Amino acid sequence: MLIGGYGFSDVHINRALRNRLILPGVRPPVMVLDLASDRVDPMAFRHDLWAYELGETLGTGSNFFFEPGHSSPPMPCELVTRGAFEVSQPHRVALWHGGFIEATTRLDGIVPWLGGGPDEVLHPSGMSLK
Repeated sequence: MLIGGYGFSDVHINRALRNRLILPGVRPPVMVLDLASDRVDPMAFRHDLWAYELGETLGTGSNFFFEPGHSSPPMPCELVTRGAFEVSQPHRVALWHGGFIEATTRLDGIVPWLGGGPDEVLHPSGMSLK
C-alpha cells in the first residue's frame, strides 16, 4: 500500500485504511511518502497530530521506527540527505521524508519492498546490512 501526500486528518479515510490493515491474513506493507521539514524529530520523539494519527491509523507505535541496520531513531533530515527511510519493521510500515517527486530516486528500494522484499532493500546503497 502506497500513501502519498496524506495528512492522516480525515477520520473516514483513516478508518478505511485501518479496516484494510486489520483484515485476516497477511498484512500488506505500507509506504508513506511525506515531505518533512528540517526540524522534524524522529517518530520516536514526535508528539504532533500527524504522527499520532499515522500511528493510530496504521497500527504502529512511534517507538518502533528505525533506519534499517541502525538501533537508534534516525533524524528525518539525515534520512533525506542519504535517501534513506524510517521503518517500523514489526508493522511493515516505512516512511519516506524526502517528498513525493524525490521518492522516484528510490524506486529501486520502494518497489521491491512493497512487493514483500526485506527492509534491507530500502538501504540507500543497495548493500546488504547483514
